[in-house]
Amino acid sequence: GTPNIISGMVTEIAYNAAAAKFVVLNQLPAVVTPPTRGMQVFTTNGTFTVPSNVYAIKVSCVGGGAGAGTGGVFGGDSIEYAGGGGGGGAVSQKFIQTTPGTTYSVAIGSGGATGSSGGTSSFGITLVTAPGGSGGTNASGGGAGAGGAGGVVGTGDLTIAGAAGVAQFGGYSPGFSSAGTLYGGGANGTITTGASGNAGVCVVEY
Repeated sequence: GTPNIISGMVTEIAYNAAAAKFVVLNQLPAVVTPPTRGMQVFTTNGTFTVPSNVYAIKVSCVGGGAGAGTGGVFGGDSIEYAGGGGGGGAVSQKFIQTTPGTTYSVAIGSGGATGSSGGTSSFGITLVTAPGGSGGTNASGGGAGAGGAGGVVGTGDLTIAGAAGVAQFGGYSPGFSSAGTLYGGGANGTITTGASGNAGVCVVEY
């Protein structure tokens, strides 16, 4: 028949002296529902609701990439200088013990506009945070713009700073990528108006 105790189960038992046998105090239900397995990817702000039979989740957040500085043509010799690349967003991961039906707010850091920092991505407001990178500076007659700093470490069990941008090239985020999209990547600088960085992302696995 159906077992009362299975491998790895923690249970309570009591000894019934009158019947001279042990009794299981918390037997398994007639039907054991396995935990749900899945993944939800947030690319915009939203809310995550813990599914039925889920008691632990893994959350990964990537901050927004920064915008590049503006380049231009300078000097009597028409010298072209690129703007500095934007910094990449930081990455944070955390394992969270939870219960079915619990809700968590999710915020996605936007990509920074020209020369501007990327936004911070977060889960549960402060449970997991991943700051965005800093914007690259504009070029000048003295040379190319400087790259922006990578996003600083946020909060979580594992926190990784984003890579800094350099003159012209944007910094990367060692985070989540999908279908050619590098979430949290800083923009590359050009000799024209600086491009915007890539928005961040939040991935919940259960």
